[in-house]
Amino acid sequence: MIKRKKVVGMKPRLHFGLAFGLMGLVGALALVIGHRSVLAINGFSNNQELPLPPLAPIGPAPASFIVRGLEPSVRVDAQGTVYVSSIRGVPTGVDLHRYYAAIDGQPGAGGTYPFKYEGQPDNCGIFNMSQGGCANNNLDPLGLGLGGGDVDIAVNYPTTGTPNLALVSLTLAPGVTGAHSTTRGDSFSAPNPVVAVIPGDDRQWIDGTDAQTVYLNYHDAGTFNIDVQRSNDGGQTYLNGFAEAIDPQTFPASGRSAGHEQRQHRRAD
Repeated sequence: MIKRKKVVGMKPRLHFGLAFGLMGLVGALALVIGHRSVLAINGFSNNQELPLPPLAPIGPAPASFIVRGLEPSVRVDAQGTVYVSSIRGVPTGVDLHRYYAAIDGQPGAGGTYPFKYEGQPDNCGIFNMSQGGCANNNLDPLGLGLGGGDVDIAVNYPTTGTPNLALVSLTLAPGVTGAHSTTRGDSFSAPNPVVAVIPGDDRQWIDGTDAQTVYLNYHDAGTFNIDVQRSNDGGQTYLNGFAEAIDPQTFPASGRSAGHEQRQHRRAD
């Protein structure tokens, strides 16, 4: 009787041991299956690095900034154009890469894209490697970027033609730099460093609709409000739009009182 109890007690342990061993076998097989099979399971392409210039000369000075690619973001337009942006940090600007199959070619081994480096839209346009600096130094004679704190990109949705690409970059003061491209990033409008109507900004984000409309929102340090502006020209300039995320009729009741309470709270602290 005692032996039978022992046998019965061992059955759950045996089942657990078999299950644990099976899990280990499956894990081992996952480690040794071919790379292509892994891609078929997870659906991702191979990792790839988007190159940047190693150094950014500071005008005629015998010194350069070390280029960094931080806080990347990605947008894809309705025609399949892929845009990837990253920041270097203030005051060295932002960088942009573009992939469009019709121009840049078909994907490579492992599903990687042959991205094209499109320079610094918030600085001097296309980065000219042969000159070791920006192609148009009239915009920035010191070789410094107009932004680099944050970056966001947005695409528009026209019924015909090339979709507009809008880009904003953060400088904190005066605020937000804006530019846009109608050539899939091959050229940009002159950077506009004062698209935000309120100085002292942070975390600016944009999104596009129809052919040319772009909405910009950001947080301003002075009032701790969320401000909203609209562009009707693809992101080159932004209208005031009352500069708040609420309409003028609501603002006296909520916006000013909220701002007043925030100021009073800060004073109390």
